[in-house]
Amino acid sequence: MMNAPSAPFSRMSLSRGVVSALLEAHAAAVSDPREELVGGLVVVGPASSRSVSYDIVSVPSCENRHPDPSEGFRPEPRDVRAILTEARAAKRQVLGLWIAHRTEAPYPTDADRQAIEPFLGSIEVPVTVLVGPGSGRTPVVRAFAWTNRDAREIQLLR
Repeated sequence: MMNAPSAPFSRMSLSRGVVSALLEAHAAAVSDPREELVGGLVVVGPASSRSVSYDIVSVPSCENRHPDPSEGFRPEPRDVRAILTEARAAKRQVLGLWIAHRTEAPYPTDADRQAIEPFLGSIEVPVTVLVGPGSGRTPVVRAFAWTNRDAREIQLLR
């Protein structure tokens, strides 16, 4: 994994294309009869001059290798390596995971905490972007920065 700058950050921006990709992945997960969780990596562009904001530039999907894919998400290592190679070549960073919650609200669960644990030692402040049902049927996108094993919600700018 590439190390992000050590300064804390408080917000991330998402383009319409990234939001659309996350919402489409969530819709596909909800309609999939296998009830498998889907997710992938969060790729960001360079940090802003004060390292308080990142632009999410892509959210590539990874195959889920969790022993029980309906209960958790664990990215396929080959997918992770390929995405890391591509990100480095484009001078970008992988900052964490995105996970689509099929039925749970987009707040970190124990399974999300387990999914981010491999990133805790290799990225200064890893991020999980969650997509899940909000009020009614409309999906919501939220982001959380992890320090140790605690998640703090960070502002998403669109």
